[in-house]
Amino acid sequence: MRAAYGKELIPKLSRELTKKYGPGFSVNVLWKMRQFFLLNRILPMSVELDWSDYIELLPVKDEKTRKRLEQRILKEDLNTVEIRQLVREILREPEKDPSALPPLKRPADLELNTFALSPLRPVHMAGEEWLS
Repeated sequence: MRAAYGKELIPKLSRELTKKYGPGFSVNVLWKMRQFFLLNRILPMSVELDWSDYIELLPVKDEKTRKRLEQRILKEDLNTVEIRQLVREILREPEKDPSALPPLKRPADLELNTFALSPLRPVHMAGEEWLS
C-alpha cells in the first residue's frame, strides 16, 4: 500500500497547495523541489542564488562540482542561460578526435583469393543452349 500512497502524494499536494496559495505548485515544480532537497540536505552555501539557478544546477550530481559552480555563479554573476550553458559543457562527454584513432593496418599474412573456382556446375534449363 505504501507505493500507491507515494505515487499519489505529490499530485495531491500539488492540488492542495495550488488551491490554498495559487499557481506555482505544479507536480513538476514539486518534484524539482524534492530533488533539490535530496541534493542539498544541509542549507545551501549561499542564499544569494535564485531558485531558477538551483534548477539549472540539478543535473550536476557531484556535490563538489555543484558547490564550485555555485561559487563561480556568484563570482561571475552568471544569468540562468549562462548557467545552463556551463552545466551542459561540464556534463558533455569530450568529443572524440578522428585523428586520434590509430591508422588501419593490413595484416602481412593476408591473402586475397577472389578468383577461386566454384565447385558448382551450371544447371541446364529446358530450351536453353549452353556453349561448351
